[in-house]
Amino acid sequence: MSKVRFSAKVEGILTMALLPVFLLVCRGGGGPTDDNEPPEFKQLYLFEVEYINFAWGFIQGGYYIDSLGDVSEYSHSQELWQSPHPDSLTYEDLHDKFALRKPRNRIDPDEIRKYLALAEKASTGTLSLPQNVCQDAGGTIYRVYLYDEESEIYTPVVLYVAGDWAQKNPAPEADTLFRWLHRVIYGNDNEPECGCQE
Repeated sequence: MSKVRFSAKVEGILTMALLPVFLLVCRGGGGPTDDNEPPEFKQLYLFEVEYINFAWGFIQGGYYIDSLGDVSEYSHSQELWQSPHPDSLTYEDLHDKFALRKPRNRIDPDEIRKYLALAEKASTGTLSLPQNVCQDAGGTIYRVYLYDEESEIYTPVVLYVAGDWAQKNPAPEADTLFRWLHRVIYGNDNEPECGCQE
């Protein structure tokens, strides 16, 4: 079988024409890479459930959901991770907090988008006064993150706190988000142990 040969000039033109297509295919059709969130989301980090306890040794860890749909577990075993500006976090802050992580499962981005739409209204609620309901149980904090594109700041919105001191966000959207997040992370619709007492 004879081989079709092109001149160097024609080969150069073909290479330049096909290069963008080749790069697009290699990048997965223009979709996100591992280091980037999908374009429909403004932010990478969306939801978090954090557990902290000092009663029987130090424990800090939890789970977070990102805009790729990944649910990951993270932990800090040596010392407490905390930010000097906990109410206005940067990408670098959260990337550092979640550095020791392992993937757990993935959920549908459409489902994430549906619940993330409730975050703004959830942020209008004011946390209830703390109730001392348990001893030595630590604290479990459910959060959603609002993101400001201009300042590139993540603002945590607390949805619910269970543990030694329990609190709840009274906004209906916060309750919906908390229950969905609890179901995603723990696989059930049960009330958290050491939760708020009505």
